[in-house]
Amino acid sequence: MSRAWARFLQLSLVVSLLLLLGAGCHREQRERAIGAGYIGVGTATLRDRLGAASRSVGTVKAGAHVEILQRRRRWARIRTAGGAEGWIEERLVIAPEIYERAQQLVRQTVGKPSQGRARARATVNLHLDAERQSPRLFQLREGDPWLLG
Repeated sequence: MSRAWARFLQLSLVVSLLLLLGAGCHREQRERAIGAGYIGVGTATLRDRLGAASRSVGTVKAGAHVEILQRRRRWARIRTAGGAEGWIEERLVIAPEIYERAQQLVRQTVGKPSQGRARARATVNLHLDAERQSPRLFQLREGDPWLLG
């Protein structure tokens, strides 16, 4: 074997090892979040995409912290703490500061009797402050049941 051929094989081996090491060190890039929030009332169904052909890919329970990856019309693409990603209705995501204020109210009212049950006659936005322009805590659809506290 000639000296040039031996040198070529050495260089080929070194380049191959570097490529293998580089491929093994590649980390999957996670999409950067544009916001954060919490899931409001009930359980949210994660959808694989928007549209009539979308499929359910999981669920997220009320109170779960999520990262918002993208917004489109009334929808938000989120990532859960467990890494699951999918689309949910944006009305189900509550801003962190609003969620914390709501949790304070819950702690203050624990053990107090309910005032009754109701159903929304139209779409209703629930606010923590008595102002129409204040941030929305949650949105009830027409016919959604609600326990009055």
